[in-house]
Amino acid sequence: MTVTKEFPRIHPRGMSPQRGMMRFKYSLPLVFYFVVFSGSIYLLFGTFDEGELSEKSGGSPLYMGLLLITYSMVLLQLAMVRGAALGVVFRSLPLLAFVCCGFLSLIVAGAAGISVMRYCLLIATIAAGLLISVRYSLDEFCETFFWTSFTVTVAHFLAYPLLSGRIVYDPLERGTLLGLTSYAGLFPHKSVAATFFSLALVISVARYLGAQTKKTKRSSIALAFLSFIALLLCGAVGRLLFLLISAVVTMLVRAFLARNTRMFLLLGGAIVSGGIFYFLMGDSGWIFFFGRSWSLTGREELFQLWPRFFLDKPLLGYGFDGFFTDVAGAPGSYLADLAGGRGFSTFESVYLDLLIQFGAMGAAFFCWMLLVGFGRSVRFYLRDSSKYKVIPLLLIIWTVLGSALDSGILTQNSLACVIAFWIYFGVDRAYRSSSKRGPALGRLKGNSFTRAIELRRGLPLGRL
Repeated sequence: MTVTKEFPRIHPRGMSPQRGMMRFKYSLPLVFYFVVFSGSIYLLFGTFDEGELSEKSGGSPLYMGLLLITYSMVLLQLAMVRGAALGVVFRSLPLLAFVCCGFLSLIVAGAAGISVMRYCLLIATIAAGLLISVRYSLDEFCETFFWTSFTVTVAHFLAYPLLSGRIVYDPLERGTLLGLTSYAGLFPHKSVAATFFSLALVISVARYLGAQTKKTKRSSIALAFLSFIALLLCGAVGRLLFLLISAVVTMLVRAFLARNTRMFLLLGGAIVSGGIFYFLMGDSGWIFFFGRSWSLTGREELFQLWPRFFLDKPLLGYGFDGFFTDVAGAPGSYLADLAGGRGFSTFESVYLDLLIQFGAMGAAFFCWMLLVGFGRSVRFYLRDSSKYKVIPLLLIIWTVLGSALDSGILTQNSLACVIAFWIYFGVDRAYRSSSKRGPALGRLKGNSFTRAIELRRGLPLGRL
């Protein structure tokens, strides 16, 4: 079901005959996907005992039924655009190679049935990113997410008196930057909540900067403020830090593409100065500004133990969900013994988990997809006039940098996974296939890098 609403003009796409107005559509199925994949209602399906989950929501029959409905909708909508979807998939060599490599690693590792099922759910999550790419435009994605996140954020704060202090969101009981205990509402983890509110924050800021009416500016400021406070309440300092770094790097890339030498040198100098400051101060500076050490949760010990496990199966890895699993005698149990009995569910890094689960072959194909996603985001930024055109560029940079100390992308049923592959497939694919472009924007001018990108504009996206 699609709801149509009048919005002030955003850019030349879909312009209505009335001057300054356009008819913008937001999709109710897209709202449903955002709510489910973001995990904003995850804890509704779990049971608690003294603040701890006594039964995970993932094992609840109701939650499994919700996922069944969600993926059925994804497959049904993909069937409606099967021609475009299949064309994208068959041209996506790194994706096909990555998926095949995943199945091969499962077969070689002799994976349990539950691991195979979870890998199939990961592929279904990737399919959701494909659906959004071929069916929804960037503006439709961002505006729908804006109003969805507005509703979720308000509900998040309304639930604070009921949930705060009753659910343990941080077992280490670390304080947030606001001096309060960590609060993640109905999200499964504070990092998952931080991902959602970070996306809400950047979209609301972009919406404010491109707004043409006071009403749009007011609503954008309101969500930016609420999502920023919610982000601080989560206590996920790593998400906030990498969001800030990614924003600076994005501005650096924009300055390079615009040939703004002064801004490029200024931002580049700021990044170099920040790096020098960290290496000089070490954990002391980290603790001073953020109140904690990056190795407090055991990352340093995990990183030291990682090579001995990777070198056992360097080519294809242990298979998806084959390392940290509930099966007796799993490698994750041995890791816990080496770490003094401390249990882990990931290596706290997408890249390390990728190498462990898929081996060097799978990791190479995944990094290839990240590179393709970055190239498509740059090309979209150069050729589009949407006020949201910087969002894919910022998100792919955030994905690449944040993956160093985060493990949320290669997780089934996660919004981070959906967004990463949505960018890889191409955020403007739905618009390109609709053949409704506005007036040509003229020939791009720029350095050799931008001209090289321009020369490839006529090639199919899957061949980049």
